[in-house]
Amino acid sequence: MKSINEYRKILGVDSSVTPAELKKVYRDLVKEWHPDRLLHNPSLHKTAQQKLQEINEAYDQLQAHLADQNIRLSTHVNEPSRDPTAERRKANNRTAERPVAPFVQLLNRYAASWRKHRPWVWRVAVDTVKDPWIIAAFILMLVLAIVVDWF
Repeated sequence: MKSINEYRKILGVDSSVTPAELKKVYRDLVKEWHPDRLLHNPSLHKTAQQKLQEINEAYDQLQAHLADQNIRLSTHVNEPSRDPTAERRKANNRTAERPVAPFVQLLNRYAASWRKHRPWVWRVAVDTVKDPWIIAAFILMLVLAIVVDWF
């Protein structure tokens, strides 16, 4: 196992690299050294395979190292640890305390049965709106209903 400095040297980054920068550098190196780009030359293909293995190992180790650093920096002895779900639970408790109107309860119960069909209904509605003949038929029916209602 190599040291962190050796992994940084392989990827060509310094010690102040952020995870986003590390990811960008990694992707650029993978594009450059991917063995599929060098299929025409067998010796370069082998070299690219070895280099890609080194790049992957260095990226994995540096990513883990950065994650460890972020964990160490975010947890201080004086600061209490934050529970990310605590705020969500508080918000849910606040909404649970509010009374819900009977009409809204009925609407929620009725709408719940249609939620699983929402993508399908939306797709049919969008496809229907794209067809000009259906739009013309709808307008004609609307005009006809207005005329029949008047007389």
